[in-house]
Amino acid sequence: MFNYVVLIPGGFKPPTVAHYEMIRSYSEWPTVRSVHVVQTSHVREGYGPECTKPVFEWYGGFNEKVSFILDKDAKKGAVAKVHELVNDIRFTSQYATDTIYTLGVGNKGKDAKRIENFLKYYAKYPSKRPPGVRLGHPPFIYEVCIKSGQEVSSTELRQALREGDDVKVGSLIPRHRSPRNFPRNFSS
Repeated sequence: MFNYVVLIPGGFKPPTVAHYEMIRSYSEWPTVRSVHVVQTSHVREGYGPECTKPVFEWYGGFNEKVSFILDKDAKKGAVAKVHELVNDIRFTSQYATDTIYTLGVGNKGKDAKRIENFLKYYAKYPSKRPPGVRLGHPPFIYEVCIKSGQEVSSTELRQALREGDDVKVGSLIPRHRSPRNFPRNFSS
């Protein structure tokens, strides 16, 4: 049986119930040793990376397997940082040699193709992968939340927050949280 290090690149600006449940599901999977949420410093409609962790904590937080990695100098996005990590001996040496490094993905839109593109890249350019680093598919692909017939997304959540639509906000966050109390003020 293999152990996994799951790298989840994305914006999470702000995070939704789908993001929360996906990360939580990976972190609770028995063979997953570590889950790294990988972000860039880009801001979307006033939501930057400083909102991610506080919102996730407000949702209920994660176990000790989850950590956050911010690439402040990113020019190409969070997936580029994932490539850097799997090629960084300081990062990979933290884990056993039987570890499989993978992307955590949901089945929404193009997200599920991220893992295929990631693996195809290293198949096409095997010299780009450091010796001894194993890459593979995740233990599962997260089934994305559907609410009111639509996939849950940060874009929808930002719009609902902007419009003050508490009903819509409520459908995009965990049920046990009140839309009126959604964290809105973040320090940089």
